[in-house]
Amino acid sequence: METAVTYRLASSLNQLRNELNLCAPSRSKSSDGWIGDAAHASRESDHNPWVKDAGTGIVTACDFTHDPAHGADMNDFVAHLVRRRDLRIKYIIWNQRIWRSYKSKSDAPSWASQAYSGKNRHTKHAHVSVSAKKELYDSTASWGITRMWKDSDTGSVVAPLRSRSEPSSAIRPVAPSEFQAYRDRIPLGTRTVHVGLAGNDVRWIQAKLGVRADGLFGPITDDAVREWQRAHGFVADGIVGRLTWRSLLGPAWSAVGSAMASSSVTTEAKPLSVGSAVARHSMSLGEHQGTSKASLTSFKGAGREGTIQAIKEECIRQGVKLPAQIAYVLATVQHETGDTFKPVREANYLREKAEAYRKKLRYYPYYGRGYVQLTWRDNYKKYGDMLGLDLVHQPDLVLKPEVSLFVLVHGMKTGAYTSKKLADYITASQVEFAKARAIVNGKDRAELIAGYARAWLKSIKLR
Repeated sequence: METAVTYRLASSLNQLRNELNLCAPSRSKSSDGWIGDAAHASRESDHNPWVKDAGTGIVTACDFTHDPAHGADMNDFVAHLVRRRDLRIKYIIWNQRIWRSYKSKSDAPSWASQAYSGKNRHTKHAHVSVSAKKELYDSTASWGITRMWKDSDTGSVVAPLRSRSEPSSAIRPVAPSEFQAYRDRIPLGTRTVHVGLAGNDVRWIQAKLGVRADGLFGPITDDAVREWQRAHGFVADGIVGRLTWRSLLGPAWSAVGSAMASSSVTTEAKPLSVGSAVARHSMSLGEHQGTSKASLTSFKGAGREGTIQAIKEECIRQGVKLPAQIAYVLATVQHETGDTFKPVREANYLREKAEAYRKKLRYYPYYGRGYVQLTWRDNYKKYGDMLGLDLVHQPDLVLKPEVSLFVLVHGMKTGAYTSKKLADYITASQVEFAKARAIVNGKDRAELIAGYARAWLKSIKLR
């Protein structure tokens, strides 16, 4: 007796399809599809349920019909996804072009638009494939498709994509009573938050909405908040004020609503600045946590693309927002890590001879470590005090991704390495990539790194 084959569509793609259907309820589905037919089954295809989850086959690809007359224009749809560069995406095919989230065999950079010469040119539908990793293919975080609408459109209200009482199973918010208050005792729900702010209240909102809960209110959180606001009939401005807080907190609002109404705390929160009360909120540092003047994110390392995204988010978190400045930070990491985008030790290219070389350095054991190499005892002491970590006795803590990430951006922003800082060479009115090498290491490979920066500036999309 043959055993029935069970399979399903990856939850992330089901979420994407739901969002598109809500945006374009009358769209044609004539070219929609996800499970492969006989032609697909005879070749390698993400339309086949080759990924297994407890015996169930997972299809990690879905097609979406091009129907601009009814609000499903795949040019806009694909452009949105490419700009967003969601970590869940493996590749996208549309209208004889392909966008890969990884470096291709032809050495084309990730997310570059390349010609697609497959038998099906995908002119009637767009194809989206997602990662084979369960935590990504089954993530139901918002894709932000509702941002394709004009925010002023009040003609219809988007229904919630999941039950209001059932947030994503991947991340559940703690109960409001468990919220860790700020040191200045601002309770959950009593300040207005928006893009550019950080805090435990932001982290609670993120968990409630099912997006990565890192405590930083960035563009993905902004998308999720706007989607929630539309679903509940509010103006979709991305600002979590009294009404949005009330809908998020539900019955718990009664405990904080009066406090928000009568609190002397301003409802307009200040932008994030390193060392501020907001930046000092408690983030997880494991056993090394101490009384700190600056915060670390929850980033624990990732592949190249994940690290690139983390660097961009950390730049914005620390107030480095000019695309040219972010491009130069990325170019510096590309050079300093040998394009691995992983924290490294000084002279790691010497391999087995590296430690012997390092022991001859006059600043040993405080040799270079990180995305940009931190050297000398005084600098380890300074950042240790800043972060509440004993970097003097445990210098290898600098190799922890979250520590290295902070030191990278803070050092380049403030001039901690050489007294030269990003704003000395890169501003809204001037960009001097070659001279900016002085921020880290004089003129060493200045033109090479400047070339990397120019390439990054052309490729990154920030909003």
